[in-house]
Amino acid sequence: MKALKIILDLVVIAYVIVIFLLLTTLLDAAIFFNLSTGAQLQSLYKILLSAGAALLLARLWLGWLIVADKQHHLHKAQLKINELKAELYERRQAYRNKNHQPLEMETWHSAQK
Repeated sequence: MKALKIILDLVVIAYVIVIFLLLTTLLDAAIFFNLSTGAQLQSLYKILLSAGAALLLARLWLGWLIVADKQHHLHKAQLKINELKAELYERRQAYRNKNHQPLEMETWHSAQK
C-alpha cells in the first residue's frame, strides 16, 4: 500500500508541475498539446480539472485506507496485549494458590534449566 501511495504522490507532483507550467504560460498548451482552436483549449482545461479532482479523490481514498489499516493493526496488537495480560494474571494466580511448599532439590534443578 505504501508503494501505491508513493506512485500516487509522484503522479500528483507531476500533475502539479504541468499545471503550474501551463498557468504561468511557461509551457504553451496550444503547441505542447497540438491544439488549434480555443474550444479545444477549453476542453483541455476541463480535462485537466477533472484529472485533478480524480487525483484528489484517489489520494483521499488511499489515505483513508492507510488509516483504516493502521487502526486494524493497532486493534490486533491491543487484543494480543490483553491476551498476554490475561495469561500473566492466570499464572500469578496459579502461583499464589500454591501452598508455597518448599521445592525438592530435583525440582529446583529442573526449574533452573
